[in-house]
Amino acid sequence: MNHMFSCSSMEFLVPNQMFLRIQTVDDVPAQDVLKKGLQDLKIICGMTRQTFNQEMKKFEAKSQR
Repeated sequence: MNHMFSCSSMEFLVPNQMFLRIQTVDDVPAQDVLKKGLQDLKIICGMTRQTFNQEMKKFEAKSQR
């Protein structure tokens, strides 16, 4: 584990910005943790999109019967 704490928030009055806080340990740069987290999120989003598309195709095939 190379980080102790991370959080994000989106302020109501500033909808185009996200505020991040990343607390690391052992002199690990927060940028490295952020980069790894974003890479992991990209993979998860890709898997979610793939599953959604598969299920939509199944639903559409059922609906056309």
